[in-house]
Amino acid sequence: MSNAEVLTFSETQQAAILGQAIERPDIFSILEDIKVDQHWFANESLGNLWSYVVSFRTANRRYPVSWGEVVDSVKDEGLYRTAAAKTAEFCTKNSTQYKWDVLEKQLLSWAKARVIKARCEEVAQKYEAGKHAEAYEAYDKGALELQKLDCVVGLTQDSFMSAADRVLGEATARLEEGKKILPYGIKYLNDCMGGILPSDVVLLGAGSGVGKTEAARICAIHVAKEKKLDVHYFALEAENDEIERRTKFGLMGQWYREEHPGTPKGVISYRNYRFNRLEVELAPYVKRAEEVFRRDYETLHTYYAVKGYFGIEDLEREIYRIRGKTSLVILDHLHYVDLEGKDENREMTRLVKTIKFMSNSLGVPFILVCHLKKDDKKGRRDLVPDQADYHGSSNIVKICTQAIMIAPAWGFVSTHAKGQGVPTFMKAVKGRVDGSTVYFTGVGFFDYATNGYTDNYCVGRICRDGSKWTPAAEFPPWVDYNSLVTDCSEV
Repeated sequence: MSNAEVLTFSETQQAAILGQAIERPDIFSILEDIKVDQHWFANESLGNLWSYVVSFRTANRRYPVSWGEVVDSVKDEGLYRTAAAKTAEFCTKNSTQYKWDVLEKQLLSWAKARVIKARCEEVAQKYEAGKHAEAYEAYDKGALELQKLDCVVGLTQDSFMSAADRVLGEATARLEEGKKILPYGIKYLNDCMGGILPSDVVLLGAGSGVGKTEAARICAIHVAKEKKLDVHYFALEAENDEIERRTKFGLMGQWYREEHPGTPKGVISYRNYRFNRLEVELAPYVKRAEEVFRRDYETLHTYYAVKGYFGIEDLEREIYRIRGKTSLVILDHLHYVDLEGKDENREMTRLVKTIKFMSNSLGVPFILVCHLKKDDKKGRRDLVPDQADYHGSSNIVKICTQAIMIAPAWGFVSTHAKGQGVPTFMKAVKGRVDGSTVYFTGVGFFDYATNGYTDNYCVGRICRDGSKWTPAAEFPPWVDYNSLVTDCSEV
């Protein structure tokens, strides 16, 4: 650090920051996030105390909650512990001299100035050396660092606070958050999961060709149309314009069927549309579909990975660009984000943690479409995959708040008129708000002509060994009986 950077804060201000941090350990986290180190401090004793805090966090996987813990952790006894205790007392004495919100703004300004200085020097050096592409990359990284700093600073909360005090604001916070709950757009998932909270990171898993993208797309267009909210869809696996194309076909297919009820099943399908076999049949509806897009889907924004490579930094950069401009982010899919390093599970954990941080800091939910592991059960797979079947580290499920699996319901039979369509299993394998949802497995019905699910579903249970689905004898309280199909056979 240069002297100019050190002198941004006086010794008493730096002591006040540490003094307040021992009462609010999340401040320690901010200092590490903005890359404060022991050389940042105006004198050696404060720098040493900070290094003890970092060592304590490394050894105990948490920040200290008292200076006694820090002093006791000092390996060199005698003068070193005495000096640490004396410095800690100095920090506590100065902790009330300055308000945290003022210090926080100064910290943000300092951190931004450091990033700008370092990146400008790097850009200039690379540009003068003729490395223009590297210069642009350095500039781009600097812009991303600045955006991330805006999210890191300002997230602080009291570490410990009386429950009696916290509960006073609970109702207001819950009601405000309730205004932002989003629908899945698929009736069974709406009823079972209750919706998508602003703090949710949702895993959506299925095997190849089962309909992960369709489920994610249905959610996206439903939020965009019904809620008139901005949705940002990363279509990393799809071909260009695929999300729009599938949506457009769904509209035209529905109108065609309404006007031609006798058309055989399977004729009006996305497959036939994609291979240009329905040009005559759907021609009358093209202009109408484009008008609907202009009216209903202006708030749906799509991103296709044209350049091929799309890494964690690319994702971060795009997310921070839409900060404050989005209500839902869909990543389709998680495993198409390019990871660096040899340890794929470790990198995948880093990716999901990054997403969770962005969700928390921006107050925006994410839906992550996921691959499944290859079948390692000697030819037998459960009717519906479980948590362990998501491809990648087990930390993926631990970090996320909701997890959903979709699977084909082979052999399912329903004689009821409402049970028409391609039967598809839908199961919550993790639910933070209501854990009881994992005990039920629904069957939804996919309509090829509309490229969507009907509003009807069955509710049942899968036996312990995962090999058989049986209609439920008693239904959970969230079931909508107007949508419920009961005359169905076991699978």
